[in-house]
Formats: sequence, structure tokens, C-alpha cells
Amino acid sequence: MGEVWLGEHKLIGRRAAIKVLLPQYSSIEAAVHRFFNEARAVAAIGDPGIVSVFDFGTDEQGQAFIVMELLLGETVEQRLRRLIRFESADAIRLVRQVARSLHAAHQKGII
Repeated sequence: MGEVWLGEHKLIGRRAAIKVLLPQYSSIEAAVHRFFNEARAVAAIGDPGIVSVFDFGTDEQGQAFIVMELLLGETVEQRLRRLIRFESADAIRLVRQVARSLHAAHQKGII
């Protein structure tokens, strides 16, 4: 339903991830509403394991977007391919981090 682009604020030089709803979905009010609810929900959590949302809205053409913190690094899938398997301590640490972030979301009523 969307694409994620690398963006940079021209004045301050801050890089960000810009999630854009594809044009065919930006014309559907319910899809845009869900997209913006996602931005509000993520912004409400305020947990280190959840990306920060800086802004959201629509551009001049009516395409919906969310501007988020840019995270650099490898995905869990990439790391697993590289390592073949996680050491027990690393797997436990990862699961704890995910559980903490899920708990933070649940504390805000986000399921």
C-alpha cells in the first residue's frame, strides 16, 4: 500500500524515513484515515524500541505521508542469514526488547 523513501530536511540536514501511501490508496478516505491513525498510534507510544514520528500529512498532489525516524542497520532476517542462528543470550535480549515495546504499546491501548 505504500513505499518508504529516504529524505533529508533541507535546513537542518536531518535524515528521515518517509512512508508514502501509494496514490491509488491516498484517494480512499478510509485508507488515509487508517494511515494517519498509524502515525498517531506510533507517536503516542514513546518507547525506545518504536520509531519516532516527526510529521504526517498530505502533499500538494494529495498523497498521504508519514515522516519517521530513520533507523540504520540490518534487519533481524539479515542478521539471521549472516549468523545462521542466534546465540541464546542474543535471542533472549531481542525477545525482551520486543516484549518491552509491545508492552508499551499495550499500555497506550494499542493492540
